[in-house]
Amino acid sequence: MASSFAQDHENSDFDVNILEDAFTHPNIDLTFPLPTDKERYIDVEDNEKVANSFKLLHNFVHFFTGINVNEIYSNNEYRYSVNKHSKRFNKKLVSYMDDQLKSKDAYLDKLVSSLVRSEIRLKLTEPKNFQKRFTELKSFVVKYYHDENSKNMPYFNTPDAIRICYITVVSIFQKMFPNGLWCSRSQFSALYEKYLQNPMSIIFLPNHQSHLDYMIIHVICVRFQLSVPTVIAGDNLNVAIFGRILRQMGAIFIKRSFSNEAYTEQNLTNLIEFILKNKIHLEVFIEGTRSRDGKLLSPKYGILKALCNIYLKQRTLQHNEEFDMLMQPISITYERVYEADGYLNELVGKDKKQENTLSIIKNGLSNLFTSAKDDDLPPDFPRTRKEKSGDYDNSKRRLHGKIFIKLGSSFTLSSFVEEDKASSEFFSSSGVAVPQKVGGTETFQTGSSQEMSLDEFGTPVNIKKLGFKILHEINRVSYLPEISIIGASIQAHYYYCKKDQFAIKELLPVMRLFIDVLNNEAKAQDLQTNVLILNYLKSRSDEELAALVRKQVPRFFRLVKINFTEDKVLVHNSIELLYHKNLTIHLIIHQCLVCFLVQRLACLRPGANDNKHIHKLYYIFTGLLKNEFLFDYDYNNRSELSTVLSGLIDMGHIGFDTNTKTYYVLNNTYVTTLAEIVTPFVYTYIICIESLLPTMEKVIEHSTTSQVSLTENSLFDEKTIAAVYPTTKSLLKVIQKSNNASWPLESVNKQYLLSVLFYLDHINLLRIVKNKTNSFAYVTIENRRDSLHLYDFLYALVHGSSPTYVDDIYIEYIIDIVDKTAERSLPVSRNGQSPRPKL
Repeated sequence: MASSFAQDHENSDFDVNILEDAFTHPNIDLTFPLPTDKERYIDVEDNEKVANSFKLLHNFVHFFTGINVNEIYSNNEYRYSVNKHSKRFNKKLVSYMDDQLKSKDAYLDKLVSSLVRSEIRLKLTEPKNFQKRFTELKSFVVKYYHDENSKNMPYFNTPDAIRICYITVVSIFQKMFPNGLWCSRSQFSALYEKYLQNPMSIIFLPNHQSHLDYMIIHVICVRFQLSVPTVIAGDNLNVAIFGRILRQMGAIFIKRSFSNEAYTEQNLTNLIEFILKNKIHLEVFIEGTRSRDGKLLSPKYGILKALCNIYLKQRTLQHNEEFDMLMQPISITYERVYEADGYLNELVGKDKKQENTLSIIKNGLSNLFTSAKDDDLPPDFPRTRKEKSGDYDNSKRRLHGKIFIKLGSSFTLSSFVEEDKASSEFFSSSGVAVPQKVGGTETFQTGSSQEMSLDEFGTPVNIKKLGFKILHEINRVSYLPEISIIGASIQAHYYYCKKDQFAIKELLPVMRLFIDVLNNEAKAQDLQTNVLILNYLKSRSDEELAALVRKQVPRFFRLVKINFTEDKVLVHNSIELLYHKNLTIHLIIHQCLVCFLVQRLACLRPGANDNKHIHKLYYIFTGLLKNEFLFDYDYNNRSELSTVLSGLIDMGHIGFDTNTKTYYVLNNTYVTTLAEIVTPFVYTYIICIESLLPTMEKVIEHSTTSQVSLTENSLFDEKTIAAVYPTTKSLLKVIQKSNNASWPLESVNKQYLLSVLFYLDHINLLRIVKNKTNSFAYVTIENRRDSLHLYDFLYALVHGSSPTYVDDIYIEYIIDIVDKTAERSLPVSRNGQSPRPKL
């Protein structure tokens, strides 16, 4: 069989291994020559020449190690971007932030004034002492944020700090990923060329699956001669020595939430504004945290809001008409995520292990001095009778794979804003403020998120739309490695045949089904990167595909194995397949959902699967699952119901009866296989409600007798509340510990359960209330009756029972629940029995 590794990289989208020749030839040749007719191509004040005082030492290191230190990060700053690594620049940054605190930021003065007025109203101070108290409070705030900035904002030491970290990180990566980090020379060259045409900050916007994402983007920038970006990072990484090193690499440490700190968000905005005004690149993970299951998470809007605020302020208040930023979505795909074992533990309910200096140093040294390749299976595997029977031990081996980095289509923020104005989609619940003038001083305020209006300074920006635009583009260009197709096929067949071991020859038809359906979508969306690998797999014989399964399963899985003697797949725990299946699901989820609806409605009653019912149920499920699959602002016509139905009919998988006007299943294997992909997500709702209601009955009983209530923005005794109301964390543990054998294991993973809880809160069936310190989130039932109605509807649909619960009246009522229609009612008298077990 031809090498799958070689085939992957015949594609020009992955023609550069970032780890290859990283020391001997650090600068990758671009597809165009960098211009040299000017000394500088960026107009920024105080842009000093890069000092090169250690050239002799660099030559010494080069002589003894072969590492071309002089070439590393030699061309990345000063001429083509600002030199961040000078004392003058660092002093300028500190001075800028201090000036904002002391006098330049009118918003801070207004905030402190408001606090003093509150003290006066509460009789805590006298009106005559206003100025004195204002000065005291302002001095406290200035000192507090000056100290916070000294701990959390970047400190760019010298280019040699970049070089040392580059050498260290690349050395570790070469041991961790001996098969390479792959990207496209032409893509990064095109990005650089676009930047040079109009220099501005590039906002790198990668998906987030690993802590390694930060370092991967930095290494790529060094190699493609781009200035390394500053990075928005969680303060959980700001630990002792490691945090200091990250700050020198450009890390900006932020807290998970600013809700209890009145000025922290504005302070961060001031810092980012300085970075963007100096045309320094910025790296932002808009998912907010790492995805544990392979799917993209819903966007978080805090940093996007800051970027848009800065843009509007510069364009409208500062009259800086040239100010802009280049938004660059990036897809990072791992064949196996470095933290995979920890993620699996988290998904099944174990507590997340917090980062600490000792563990970081220990892992770094382990990877630096031993290679993951040392743990590769020997060429003659399997050798022993035990290994051939599938009883081999992968628990200690460091499983590893390739990493693929692909750029999406970039766009300027100005182009998005203008396009958004033209589309007349002015403001969503996640909008940004309009610039205003306060007391004759230019400033920028956040207004009501629900009542934003236009004014003379400009238009609000729909940052929800912006967030989804970025994530849809990441999904669109993400690569499908072979193991993702194998993993998705194994899990789909596992659900279909309801067996934990099956012959590889049974798996092959499912694998070909997946290859075909994914290939059709990739071709329709002109995703040539994926078309290449899918066409290659499609052209393989059954024996070649079987050989690929035998080769890749032991390389990437611990809990899914191959019995080579009987030529079977052994699924010891299906949760390990989740990540790889979810790498593919965004391409086919609409088709899976339609297959689920057509099949389930056909089981309920004659005539139920007509156009009207399918359209209504499709609307309901794209609401219930929108957090899982980013259904908002999806302008891809391949996602439209009519397109999906027509495609399934054209391919002969479903039919349409022109007499009864109903759809019916023609290819049961195809429809059932795709429908089963949706079922675990629906089951998560059933499990959540089924587990919640008995728990909440006790809460209701306890709270009635103890008269303890849980309300937003209220002060309450933590011990008293904790004795009555569960937290999201404790509730998830209850659900996962009471795992019913009939529940799909995938359905009770932590990420799905949390997503469902927050959506039930969104549609006002539950209420999640955070305490004042945001350390706990308590859960309470908001609408028990409608929670049961939603449960009955989903249970009937999944189990094909009680057609009453999917009739017109009930469906309209469920639509009202999803739409949060306040005035909704359901007739008291209903035909049929509730399909659910007694809760």
